[in-house]
Amino acid sequence: MPLQYPHRCVYNAPLRPHLMQQSTTSAGQRRREARQQGTRIAEVLHEAQPYLRPLIGRPLVLKLGGSTLVGKGLLQRFADDIVLLQAVGAQPLIVHGGGPHITALLRERGLSSHFVNGLRVTPPEVMDVVAEALGNVNDQVVAALTEAGATPRAWCGGSDSPLQAEFLEREKLGRVGRLRSVETGAIEAALAAAQIPVIAPLGLAADDPAGGLFNINADTVAAQVAGALGAIKLILLTDVEGVRSADGELLAGLTSEQARELIASGVVEGGMLPKLESALKATTTGVPRAHIIDARVAHATLIELCTDRGIGTLIEVKEAE
Repeated sequence: MPLQYPHRCVYNAPLRPHLMQQSTTSAGQRRREARQQGTRIAEVLHEAQPYLRPLIGRPLVLKLGGSTLVGKGLLQRFADDIVLLQAVGAQPLIVHGGGPHITALLRERGLSSHFVNGLRVTPPEVMDVVAEALGNVNDQVVAALTEAGATPRAWCGGSDSPLQAEFLEREKLGRVGRLRSVETGAIEAALAAAQIPVIAPLGLAADDPAGGLFNINADTVAAQVAGALGAIKLILLTDVEGVRSADGELLAGLTSEQARELIASGVVEGGMLPKLESALKATTTGVPRAHIIDARVAHATLIELCTDRGIGTLIEVKEAE
């Protein structure tokens, strides 16, 4: 009886002599392919090492856009990557949006959506639907992380929410909130317990916790949470490749000054504008680097964080020389 080695295939000699040469060649080819694959894996790990080392023991804030949450496969791949980052020592936490889910649920309830300067007008009847939709999204993210083997810690506007907010423009926008403060203690305790916080952009009234919820822009929440925790990075996952120049070229890297110039000149507009503004806000509050990447690409987070070339746009705190 041949010796049995766990996780390795043992090939017995074939009984038919005329098949022996074919079998031997096939087994040899498989061994060569296995060695080549092992070499590629080792090279990837070697390339990733200097990028992973600074993440050890540091908060890593990831903002997951609502438009990237369509389809369980995409979300599950994201969750698997986050669990891997936690396994190598990072302290990931997730802030999620839910715009498409809110719009769909409002339509189902016979309510319309109105926007002012990109912000959803949120009267009380809309606020209820916003909270419900974001709760559904929060449950989906928590379920994906749990399936990946993590221990999530969900915050979705409950009485223990770490987000304290106030009216942004009450008469014009309703219950759209300005994030006043982030209570970091509970978040830090969850990270220390090897949990992955999953935070919905719902804030409690700063002056009256019983005064109802506020709908807050998720990009803004992610940036302020990253700054409050002293995160090593902010990753904004969206449904576009990254920031583009005036001629449409994907920009792999920007300094803070270059990012501000793109905004001032009007090159960056639409949905990318609040993301780039949030990235800049993070880099001015102690976060060394922010990234804007395309979540539709399989393992986008790992490619951006752990490879020489990355996949999206990196915004660094340093100024242009």
